Amino acid sequence: MKSPKATSCYSLEILTCWGEKNVRATATQRQLGVENLGFEQIVQALLSSLTASRGFTLDEIRSNVLESSDTRVQLLRCLGLDPSNASYEQMEGMILDYQLANCGAQQPPSNRCTATRISGRVMGPTGGSVVGAFILVEGTNITTRTNDKGEFTLSFPSPGVTLVIQAEQFQPTTRFICSESTIDIFLNPTISEDVVVVGVSPTGLNEAVLTEIISVRGLTLNPARNPTREELVRVATEEKEEITLKRDELAGLKNDTLRLIAESNNIEIRNTDTKAVLVNKILRRQ
Repeated sequence: MKSPKATSCYSLEILTCWGEKNVRATATQRQLGVENLGFEQIVQALLSSLTASRGFTLDEIRSNVLESSDTRVQLLRCLGLDPSNASYEQMEGMILDYQLANCGAQQPPSNRCTATRISGRVMGPTGGSVVGAFILVEGTNITTRTNDKGEFTLSFPSPGVTLVIQAEQFQPTTRFICSESTIDIFLNPTISEDVVVVGVSPTGLNEAVLTEIISVRGLTLNPARNPTREELVRVATEEKEEITLKRDELAGLKNDTLRLIAESNNIEIRNTDTKAVLVNKILRRQ
């Protein structure tokens, strides 16, 4: 999930990744008049509609286009989130959290809320417990930290509060509490904009891929002769065990190279994944 201050919602790449069948079904359900339009035009129409509605509605999530587990899983993966260990209800929460942070989704009026106590668990994107996460009731001095299972409990005097959740090596997030009694909160790792170590053995890369990596990194080969494979490996790794790449260098690689890196890291990818999606998936796994 992006930071709560992000101004973007869904994108062309996200909806394309989600697939034509799901996009068409959603656009048709929203009565956008797309029956005779091409896929790209339908995506643009749905993007405008989602921006206006600030994301998918609760009805769409619970009893329409996102009712099935498969469509929820596919959407979350296109958002760069990992639903592998999430329950059906947790996937709904992940979608709503994303929309609250990125789409400007509206919170329920606080005067309709009833909860003055909340219990929950803070997890990373793959469902692992986040130990010692700091949780604050916004605007108060009420705080707590998660235990060794990532669990916490907080009480507050009035309903309709916002929790601020922070943990080392994770992006901070917020969560509005209305009438819930238990919640699951998923945090995403902080993505370094500087150096990212891609865990792929250079011996699994062919000469063309090694040459491509050397080129995007601005490294120098001896122009006087054709380099051997051993020399390509040495230059690409800078005589280390793994290849180190920055975000912009990853973005400069071909899609097929990114797919090879992702597969070598056991990162699940789809045929419809765009370059931006592939780069984000690789970065989030580091």
